[in-house]
Amino acid sequence: MRPPVRTAAWPITALLLLASCSPALRQADGYFKAGDYSRAASVYEEVLSTHPGPRTDARALYRLGVSRSEPGGPAFDPAKARRAFETLRRTHPGSSYAREAALPLALLDAMDKASRETARLQARLKAELTSCNRQGQEAAASAQQDRSRSQEQIQQLKALLAQRDRELEALRRQMDELKRIDLMRGR
Repeated sequence: MRPPVRTAAWPITALLLLASCSPALRQADGYFKAGDYSRAASVYEEVLSTHPGPRTDARALYRLGVSRSEPGGPAFDPAKARRAFETLRRTHPGSSYAREAALPLALLDAMDKASRETARLQARLKAELTSCNRQGQEAAASAQQDRSRSQEQIQQLKALLAQRDRELEALRRQMDELKRIDLMRGR
């Protein structure tokens, strides 16, 4: 038996795919592979608006979504990433890119949930700090009032003590006078 004859269909398909890749898409892919997601995202957006094509769209949408999904990166835009992934899943549901988009979409959902929880906790923390500051100010005002009352009481006690000292001194003088009188009688 003779081995089956291979046709040149595969190289022709590869050439057609390469021909369908615009220079802009190759440039975007280069940026993407280099990790320059900001430039990649802007070029992918340009490719999608100017060079549409079924294969090009699926890859460009997927990589645009990935480029826009990097937290803290200059291209980070979760809403645009989500739109790219959802458009990909809607327009190319059977593609491998659409299947791969499930994980980044789930991660974006988790980030959204975490972001909402963070915002809720920050609001709660702010409310607690405000309450604590208000209580601290009230306590400080109350402490100031207590201090003022204590200082008034101290002043009253000092005045009373000074008055008692004067009375005691007067009693000593009277006692000394009585002693002097007694001593004069006994002479």
